[in-house]
Amino acid sequence: GKIKVADYNSSNNPSFHQVHRALFPESRNIFSEFQAPIDKHFVLDSRKRYGGAFQNKTDLSWILQIYGSSPKFVLEVGTFVGTSAVELGRILQQREGVLLCIDPFTGSGEMWFLPVLRSRCSFNAGQPRIFELWMNKIIKSNLTSTVLPWRVTSLVAADFLHYLPWKIDFVFLDSAHSVGETFVEIAAYWSVLPVGSFIFGDDYNSFPGVKHDVDMFSNTTNSELLLSPSGRIWALQKTTSTLSI
Repeated sequence: GKIKVADYNSSNNPSFHQVHRALFPESRNIFSEFQAPIDKHFVLDSRKRYGGAFQNKTDLSWILQIYGSSPKFVLEVGTFVGTSAVELGRILQQREGVLLCIDPFTGSGEMWFLPVLRSRCSFNAGQPRIFELWMNKIIKSNLTSTVLPWRVTSLVAADFLHYLPWKIDFVFLDSAHSVGETFVEIAAYWSVLPVGSFIFGDDYNSFPGVKHDVDMFSNTTNSELLLSPSGRIWALQKTTSTLSI
């Protein structure tokens, strides 16, 4: 049948069950059906400490302060093994909200070729087990009624969000880090945000490609760029429904 284009003037945040039913209609609960690998290599990898976007705890507090109200539906675009998803998820759990984590769970290019990064991906039979590590972390963090994965690329998700009647409170972008890619992702998610909301992102002061594209989007759209006290987290607020690039 026809897919109805969502009305983004709607004030309705989806519930956890609505998101789960939309993405996984054949499943009663993806977490109860998940079976983590039990081989020694995976078990050891699942115990590793992975850095996340909110190693500086004041950065997450800054996001909530800038957003200014109680978020109920948040997108994390680029989630890796779920370290920052756990931090965001705990905030949303307190508010009975939902965090939807968008990631193909295949890793970035450097994770395939740099040994120090490849070792974090728990490769088996030629593929990374990032998704399995992510699921394991969400289950162990007791966030299985708050956080959900969507295993598609950032642009596939952004495109299809136009057809889903979900009001997005804000987006946290930590996906592409190369020049040109981040700009495209910001523009894609800008188009599904309601006026007044924000895109936040990681790595402004550590990846030149991210800084370049965030600055370019800010200048091109005349959107004020905000930075957290650490300089790591950036924010852009959507103040108009029109976008001229």
